[in-house]
Amino acid sequence: MIRSLREEQTIPEAVNRLVQALRDLDAAFIDLATAVGLSDPEQPWEGSLDSLAARQLKWVCPSNADDDEFLKRATLLSTLVIDGLEPPSLRKLLDAIGGNLHMNENNPPSPLSSRNLIQRVALVAVLLETFRPELAAVPALLRRAEGKAAAAGDADLQAELARAHERVRGTFAPLAFLYDLRIHGGLAHKPNKSRVGEAAEQLGLPKEGWHRADYLRLVNLVSESVRQIARDLRMAAGLWER
Repeated sequence: MIRSLREEQTIPEAVNRLVQALRDLDAAFIDLATAVGLSDPEQPWEGSLDSLAARQLKWVCPSNADDDEFLKRATLLSTLVIDGLEPPSLRKLLDAIGGNLHMNENNPPSPLSSRNLIQRVALVAVLLETFRPELAAVPALLRRAEGKAAAAGDADLQAELARAHERVRGTFAPLAFLYDLRIHGGLAHKPNKSRVGEAAEQLGLPKEGWHRADYLRLVNLVSESVRQIARDLRMAAGLWER
């Protein structure tokens, strides 16, 4: 038991690994942006381990911490990750690829939020990695994958596009949870524990009765999500260069 306690991941270690994953995402994003011809790309995450959210995330968390503590920590996690994202850098990359990919499908179109921007960038990377298309073909492939344009005439191709979309949605799920916390987690209002519980359950976390181990698991899930997106961006950058 003493050995297992010594080997247990500490909260500061988990937070440090998350920030390193976000820095890896920055580097992979720059690689992809450079590969598709964007001059002077800027990194998408500008957060810091020295931020108030990061420092508070590292505070000691009792093993029997209650639901309110989990909600507070998860909301701080959302603040660290999402408030550090810079939508303009994401929009510049999508704009460089073309097809108004940085805009939504409203009439008239308006700029996408960071949630949809980062997920769309991740999908672009997977499409580049999987299909190795000409850059001009990416907008049509992306909108077919998202179901926002007529399906590809080739049923097998459409099925592959749909799988690529679902793969990205699965990778993005922990980040989607952080975005949902901004609505239901009590950032500026009383938290809706029921809605948070439903979202947590989708990640394989308990619906309620959260403790320290659940908080650590959430941090690690977000870290792995960020690392997978970074891997896809880096792979796409290596396979596709202007």
